Amino acid sequence: MSFGDMHRAAQPTTTRRTSSPPPLREHASVPRARENAPVWHCSVSSEASVCVSYSHPLARARGSLAHAWHCSVSSEASECVSYSHPLARARGSLANVCHTARGFTLIELMVVVVILVLLVSVSVPAVGPMLASNQEAQVLNTLNGILTTAQSQAIAKGTEVGVRFERAIRTNDAGLILDTNGKSSAETGYDLDKPALLDYQRVRIVDFAQFNDGATFRHNPETKVYDLPPGTWVAPGYCTDSDVINSLAENDLIVDPDDQTPSERAVKFNRLETFYIVFDSEGELTRFDRSNNHYADLTQQYLESDVWIAPYVEHPDESARSLLIYDRQQWLNQPNTHAARLAFMQSQARPVYISRATGAILGGRK
Repeated sequence: MSFGDMHRAAQPTTTRRTSSPPPLREHASVPRARENAPVWHCSVSSEASVCVSYSHPLARARGSLAHAWHCSVSSEASECVSYSHPLARARGSLANVCHTARGFTLIELMVVVVILVLLVSVSVPAVGPMLASNQEAQVLNTLNGILTTAQSQAIAKGTEVGVRFERAIRTNDAGLILDTNGKSSAETGYDLDKPALLDYQRVRIVDFAQFNDGATFRHNPETKVYDLPPGTWVAPGYCTDSDVINSLAENDLIVDPDDQTPSERAVKFNRLETFYIVFDSEGELTRFDRSNNHYADLTQQYLESDVWIAPYVEHPDESARSLLIYDRQQWLNQPNTHAARLAFMQSQARPVYISRATGAILGGRK
């Protein structure tokens, strides 16, 4: 053996690198999948929901079983099919099929009913005050427009202009009031004691005019007549003043025109429901004496010797300068006594004040 051979034999044995790389290892950042760890894939559409659960590829390679779920959802039933991975099926695994119909249980229905009852019990009591408040706002808006219009007309005409509040009575096409039998004031057999009263008030602007037999208010047919909401009524502010109205009992409020002017043919009226507000020739709110509160009621015209006659109806009170808005049904529920009705008006009615200069409503609180 030569020296060179001996030297080469003494060198440590090394492994030569080959051109092929070593086997790849799993990346350190990717955790090893646990066996049977499912991975979910869901596809959802408007008609069905498909969900597939299968094991990690590495777990599949190790022989773990993979399960897939296919769920088809409809409005009538839910159909779920569980089947094994194709490899598992090849080894004899069985597929499980289940059909389930899902509805509401009795307890769930009872809970829903209880919730609905609670919601209704909470919301219904608030509906009444809300409607009353809306009607009050509607009345105030209507009155504000009427009063400012009347004030403007008084200035333009240079004469007194009134606003008449009255209990509504059913009328025919000619504008004549009817009784409960459907007969008008111009027909024979018309019953003055049974007018067809309606459950709301009307408001109209009336002109103050001078006639041969005196001055009186008269409705202008070209002027619109306003209907107020049936649940909310308006009374004169002086109704709580015992010096003006000494009793609010129903019988004490009724006025019979025949008692004042026997020759006049007109229906009875309630002085709390029928009254006036008057603006003078300069457009200022004024107190009109009751001696001037006469009204030529064209809705009660009748024929006499082939002549149409409109009765002149007197009012026993002066004109109002403030108003009270009240709930009609609550008023009717009060005992028919002066004390009970007076207490109601003082505590429950809403006062409304009117600007003397402009006629605008200034409002008020209970």
